[in-house]
Amino acid sequence: MTELGRHLLEHSEEIIDRWYRDWTASDHPHEDVPVALLRDNLAEQLRIIGRSLQSDTPELPSEMWEVAGRLHPEERVEQQIPIEEEVLSYKILVSVVREWVEENEIEVTSRHYAFFYETIFELVAESVKRYTRYRENQVREDRSRHVAAIAHQMKTPIATLSIAAQLLAKDPTIEPEILDPMRRAVRRLELMTGGLMRLERFRAEEIPVRPATIRVENLVAEIVEYHHAPA
Repeated sequence: MTELGRHLLEHSEEIIDRWYRDWTASDHPHEDVPVALLRDNLAEQLRIIGRSLQSDTPELPSEMWEVAGRLHPEERVEQQIPIEEEVLSYKILVSVVREWVEENEIEVTSRHYAFFYETIFELVAESVKRYTRYRENQVREDRSRHVAAIAHQMKTPIATLSIAAQLLAKDPTIEPEILDPMRRAVRRLELMTGGLMRLERFRAEEIPVRPATIRVENLVAEIVEYHHAPA
């Protein structure tokens, strides 16, 4: 039975109380961070490390924090707690545990100390990885919704332009060289809007991309004609 493991199990709340004291006295970059939220899981995480130190077959540090329910960095994103605050909290925890060991004259082997530091390192690494991945997914989803909303809002003015072009086509006084570019511009806007909406819903396995062969000279001629009137 390791002394470090026993202390982490039996005195986790006391250690976290000391962590709380040091945290509130620390110079951290976000003064408005709700500290109580950061300490929620720290005591349990210390007990997890303590139980592993007590075990005859300790868990691999690289796998400890992949177990569901042991780590919740995604909640920190929802609580708007910056990841640097999370990392700082673990840094302070390491210092507190080291001071605890010295003050209580706990006999700790280099192997057990190395295990503790490695589990904290893996805890920080997994937190940062999952925090970043979750935040990226949030940004991607927000951007997707924003693009879809813009594309949807564009449909009404484009439909109005399309109707206007149809009405102008009935006027014999409108020159074709004026009307035709307008029709093509409206059609291009319709295609672009439809493409944006399809892109927002795009799933590689559902909507395969099919390359198409085009004649470059036709495309260039269309571009030149489109800009003929302004030129």
